[in-house]
Parts: sequence; C-alpha cells; structure tokens
Amino acid sequence: MPSANKTPHLGLNNWCGTDKPKCSDFVQDNLLIDTAFQNHASDQDLHFSPQDRARLNNLIATGFYVGSGDAERTLSLSFSPCFALVFQSGAPLLSDGRLHFGVACQQFSSAGISLNDAALTVSQTLNQSGKTYAYLLFR
Repeated sequence: MPSANKTPHLGLNNWCGTDKPKCSDFVQDNLLIDTAFQNHASDQDLHFSPQDRARLNNLIATGFYVGSGDAERTLSLSFSPCFALVFQSGAPLLSDGRLHFGVACQQFSSAGISLNDAALTVSQTLNQSGKTYAYLLFR
C-alpha cells in the first residue's frame, strides 16, 4: 500500500517501517519520476535564454574582404563577436617567417588584428593590397 508519507518535491512514497509497499507503488513512483524528468528536459526556457538560443543558432559568421594596402583598416560588423580569426585565402598560415593569420577576442589579440565591440581592425600584415582574406567570427 502506498505510504502516508510522501517526499516533498515529487510526492514519491516515503515508507516507514510499518508500511507494506506493493509493486504498483514503485510503478507509480517511476511514472512520477519519468514525468518530472520529461518536464524538466523539455523546458527550453529553463536551460537557455532566448539570447543564448539565438547565439547558438548563429554561432559563426564568415566573410571575405580584399586588402586595400592601407596601414590599418576597420571592418564594421553587425554584432560584437567574442572571438575572430582572419587568414589570407590560399596562403599557408606561416611562410617566409611571416604569419598570414591573426586571432583576436575583445580582451587581447595577436599582432595585426583587434576587436573592439562590433569592429574588426586589421593592420597592413592582414590587409595587403589585392590579397583576399577570410574571417570567422564567433558570437
């Protein structure tokens, strides 16, 4: 028979020494646990905010630009990325003692690149005239 005492959150049987549990009591408790788990697991708002969900659905943005040869160039972005990777298209990442890529986050960066809110700034090493560069931006 089900116990008179129940657990505070799920209402599971909390038997004492004089209770006589039956199989159906365990089945009922299992159904309560299964329902509580399903409700928790399917509650999308509990696990992710709408902002987190939008960020995860569009985690990476990509793009290209052709170098202008200017000493510094700033690209305006539609969002403020937390991390950026820029590399010269078709070039090895390192050749002739020169890096052909840069990485940046809002707090620090490698040489030749920086992030400041929704702006990506590259120096001449990542802005050679006529060279094509690709970038990956992480939200």
